[in-house]
Amino acid sequence: MSSLLLVDDNTQLLDFYKLVLEQAGHQVLTAETCSQAVALLAETDPEIVIIDLRMPEIADGLGLIRALKDRVHPPGRTRAKVIVISGWIEDLFETPENDSVDCVLPKPVRMEVLLRSIARLALMVLLCLVSARSLAAETFRFSVKRRAEVVANLVYRFIKTYPFARASRRRLPAPRMPSSDGPPASR
Repeated sequence: MSSLLLVDDNTQLLDFYKLVLEQAGHQVLTAETCSQAVALLAETDPEIVIIDLRMPEIADGLGLIRALKDRVHPPGRTRAKVIVISGWIEDLFETPENDSVDCVLPKPVRMEVLLRSIARLALMVLLCLVSARSLAAETFRFSVKRRAEVVANLVYRFIKTYPFARASRRRLPAPRMPSSDGPPASR
């Protein structure tokens, strides 16, 4: 599964998240402060970082998001995906750091919602790695206006490159359109 870094000043919540996420098969590191998180980031390369936005330290979650954005990642790796879990998500929307966040969840968060968000972002990491490796010899130019365009492009290339992914697609029946004759006449 994914390697995760959890950053939250609430130690009980941090321990609970760690327990549940390890039970789900993830490798989990924890930090109670942003400075601890930065130190861990110097030693490790997590795929997903889960951050509480407001912490008592001067460098709060926004500072950590900036540090992650400016961080140079190793060759062959993608930028760590960022999930923000906070009771103060409105604070994030008016900052430049908002563009560096991949998922925002309000506190308290249900564990199944968190697990689904992690799975979705882990798939994005996998698609980025597969695409980077399979397209290493190709050069192409494109511009991206929305994240959805990137995901759609990666999914298209992934399905095109790997036959097993193509075979697993299901075709859905066309939606039925109501007849234009109007409602049936009553007798």
